[in-house]
Amino acid sequence: MRNGRNVLFLIAFLIFGAGYGGYWAYQTQVREPRAQLAAEIAKVEKAKADFEQAIQYQNAQIQLLTQQNLRYRSLPKSPTDASNLYHRWLLEAAQYWGFENLSVDRRNMQTLRFGRVFPYQLRARVSMDQLSRFLYEFYWSPFLHQITLLKIEPIVKQEEENNDAEENNLNNANFVAVTMNIEGLSIPSLTDRNAPYPLMNTLPEGYWRRLSSGLPETYTEPIDSRNLLQFQRGVVDASDFTRLTAINSINGVPEIWLTNQLEDNRLIKIKLNQEIRIGSFFGKAIEIFGEDVVFETTGTNARPAVRWIVSLGESLQNAMAVPGEK
Repeated sequence: MRNGRNVLFLIAFLIFGAGYGGYWAYQTQVREPRAQLAAEIAKVEKAKADFEQAIQYQNAQIQLLTQQNLRYRSLPKSPTDASNLYHRWLLEAAQYWGFENLSVDRRNMQTLRFGRVFPYQLRARVSMDQLSRFLYEFYWSPFLHQITLLKIEPIVKQEEENNDAEENNLNNANFVAVTMNIEGLSIPSLTDRNAPYPLMNTLPEGYWRRLSSGLPETYTEPIDSRNLLQFQRGVVDASDFTRLTAINSINGVPEIWLTNQLEDNRLIKIKLNQEIRIGSFFGKAIEIFGEDVVFETTGTNARPAVRWIVSLGESLQNAMAVPGEK
């Protein structure tokens, strides 16, 4: 009997050992390698997908650059001509729009792998209308150029006989000191030296449509109609925190409710043909269309009349401007 039990114990041990050994062999020799292989396959597939996505992006960029006709818009091949001619263009464009105290300083040319960058710094005293028209011309010109910095600071004239500082700021808010850092680009590597483009000693001609509208008034009139620089740096504009909260009918008369969040949600109630001035926003309520209110500024020689559409729930600062009637 004792020998029989030993034999049974030995058989059970061998069966257990064989099972454990088989499980260990399956785990280490089959399951884990298979999991590692699946992980490697997933990693390779992800890398392949990322590579294909990168190729698609590069192809899209190449197509975009091709559509933009870079070689025809590049500044001249000659570094001297590129620097001098573009510098002259900046001066003439700024002078044409009446920039005062104008200076356009050249910075050191930067040579990159694909071309040359010509940096400039423009400083001037301008009105907001002059600045917006210069920017309109800048972005319609065909050149490969960009504005990397646009700094605008208000100019407030100090008049001893005028003690009303706030009114003085309003009258002079349209005059600013502007600083612009501008870069022009020449890409001579686009073609061989015998190719006609980029040009050698003249600037590209024509225009390049960067803006959505071809009418300068689309951009200049909304800017001119507001005292954008009425408030000094660091001061909150109340129009950004005043919202159209309700349009009610009181005894059959439409009434417009505005909430000023800067003044503990103070409620401002106005009727049609009544003017308001809140922060940099001013205008007269002239029409109501459903949940929209139309305000209109008063047109002057310096400021054209512009209509502003404010929707229910929006702040006055987010009003959409449309040209007023001539």
